[in-house]
Amino acid sequence: MNKDELQKLLADVFAPWVQALDLTVDHVSGNEVDLRMKFDEQLCREGGIVCGQSPQLWFWPFVQLLVLIDRWEPLIKQPTL
Repeated sequence: MNKDELQKLLADVFAPWVQALDLTVDHVSGNEVDLRMKFDEQLCREGGIVCGQSPQLWFWPFVQLLVLIDRWEPLIKQPTL
């Protein structure tokens, strides 16, 4: 899958709260995918300190996207009948 296909998958498959994290596919090469999440002050405690739960919040959507890539890519490449 290429960068645009993965970005579309993020937009089409994930729930609105995941989309609100503003995850972007930065780079795709072979078996490597670089994903980014923009800094958002809503993920911080008072004083600009990133909340301890924030990494857990964005970690699982990354993992789920990688699982979807692994499971869906063979299906996407299959010819339709």
